[in-house]
Amino acid sequence: MVVIGVGLLPDLDLARRSGFATGNGIVVDEYCQTSVDDVFAAGDIAHHPNYFLGRRIRVEHWQNAQHQGTAAARNMLGQQKPFREVPWAWSDQYEHNLQIVGLPGPTERVVVRGDATTRNFSAFFVRDGRVAAALAVNRPEDVRVARLIIQHGTEVTEAHLGDVDTPLGELVVRRA
Repeated sequence: MVVIGVGLLPDLDLARRSGFATGNGIVVDEYCQTSVDDVFAAGDIAHHPNYFLGRRIRVEHWQNAQHQGTAAARNMLGQQKPFREVPWAWSDQYEHNLQIVGLPGPTERVVVRGDATTRNFSAFFVRDGRVAAALAVNRPEDVRVARLIIQHGTEVTEAHLGDVDTPLGELVVRRA
């Protein structure tokens, strides 16, 4: 059976009455397994641990639902492969493309690359010398590279992030 739910705030009444652990959604582990044996959850309802962010999140975006659903299916089949993905979302608003990767928090330092006045810029949210998130307007390549920087835990300097003459791809360093 497949249950599909759509909405901004999850209605968790049925899940709670059925004995599922809940938080900001139905709590799942890194394999999309719920607290109820042999029941998996994925997509907008799944409150999952995010390896890259070091905390539980719930993501409402079609790509997350698609990728996490695939991971849940693999794990239902016994493959035991954790779902590990840096959150990403995008939207086209008229002629502008907006993308975000990671989840910015209130304490990160913001480094701007490009020109916000012309709506062609990226804002990098930096914590402890590492990119925690990036928001881009009309700079999709910056988000693609920022996602790799986050995945690899690359240490960066704010000067390099903000310098449009420094190719972002040169900043990606893989974890040892």
